[in-house]
Amino acid sequence: MHVRSSLSVPLLAGSLLVLPACSGGSGSAGPDGPAGPDIASGAYLADGGLVVVEFESGPAPGSWATETGLAGFTGASYLTWTGPNLYSTPGTDTFGFDLWIEEAGTYDFRIHNRHDDPDSTLSNDLWARMDGGDWVKVFSWERGTWTWATQHEFSASNKPPAEYELTAGNHRIEFSGRSSDFSVDRFHLYLDSVSNPLDTSHPESQRHGASTLPPPMSSATLDPSTSRTTLVELDAGDAADVEWRIGAGDFADGTRATDALVRVVLPGGVAVPVERTVDGVTEWTILHPEGATLRFAGEPIVGGRLEVSGAGTVEFVGPDGFSRASAALEPDVPGLWTARREDGGTLGVHVLSQR
Repeated sequence: MHVRSSLSVPLLAGSLLVLPACSGGSGSAGPDGPAGPDIASGAYLADGGLVVVEFESGPAPGSWATETGLAGFTGASYLTWTGPNLYSTPGTDTFGFDLWIEEAGTYDFRIHNRHDDPDSTLSNDLWARMDGGDWVKVFSWERGTWTWATQHEFSASNKPPAEYELTAGNHRIEFSGRSSDFSVDRFHLYLDSVSNPLDTSHPESQRHGASTLPPPMSSATLDPSTSRTTLVELDAGDAADVEWRIGAGDFADGTRATDALVRVVLPGGVAVPVERTVDGVTEWTILHPEGATLRFAGEPIVGGRLEVSGAGTVEFVGPDGFSRASAALEPDVPGLWTARREDGGTLGVHVLSQR
C-alpha cells in the first residue's frame, strides 16, 4: 500500500467506516531473494550490488536533528549533527543500520551530504565504522550544495575515496557525530558493476522482515490539527481484487472501496487504521500523524494503546522500518504502521487503554 501524496483540505463531515477485527497476512512477507533465517531482522538487502539507505530511516539519537530546510534532499528529510565538534572522541549519539550483502566484493561508499561553512574543511565530516571496527573519519570537500563527495581519512597522507571490502552475509554500519552542522541525507554502497550507482532516484533498499506492501510514509503526513483533514492516496498497485476499509474518513473524488487506487479524506489529529484485502489476503496499517496526541479514530480502535487478542506476540513494523514484537502497540514514531502474524492467523484488536 503506497501513500502517494497529501494536502490539507477544509474539515468535511461524513460517516465513519467501521474497521472490524482484521485478518492476518500471508505470513512473513519479505522481499524476493535469499531472505533466510540468518539475515538480521530489518537488514537492508543489496539488490544487484547496490544498497540504498535514507539516514532518517534510522533511530538517530541525541544531537542528530531531523531537518527539511535545505532543498535537494531525497526521502522525507535529512539529518544534521547539531552537537559540538568531536574531532577526537567518536561514539557519541551512535546509530546504525544492518545490511545483507549477497555478493562479496569491494563496495564503494558514498554519502549524499552537505555543509555550508565558508571554510570547506569545516563542518564537513562524521565518524563511521563497519562491523564494530575502528571509527574512521568520513569527510566531504565540496560545500554549498548536496554532493556525493565522500572520503575516508586514515591519516594525513591517506585519504582515499571511501570503500569497504565486504564478505557475503550480515554487516552493520554505524555513525556518530564529529563536526557540527554537517548534514547527511542518504548513503549508497555499491559494486563497480552497478549502473548509475549515484542516481538519487534509486529507491531505498528493501528490508528483511518488513512487509513489501506498505512502505514507510514518504511525502504524505496526516495533519496533527484536530480542525483540519488530510487528503491521501492509497495505492494497491495492479491488483484486481481489492477492498479497502478505513477506520475513519471518507472516500473522495469518486473513488470507491473496491478501487486499486483510492483517495481518502482523513480526520486531523488522530491515528487512522486502514485495512486492505487483496486476493483474499488482509493486512492492516495505522496512519499516525506527527505531533498529534496519540489516539485512534473509528471503532474498534479508539484508544491510545492496542492489544492483540488471541494472537500472542505479533510483529508490528513502524515507519522507521524496525519491528516491535509485542502483544500490544503504542506507536512511538509517526507514519505508517503495519501488523502481522507469522502464522497468518486472525488479528483481533481491542482497546487496552484510552486517552
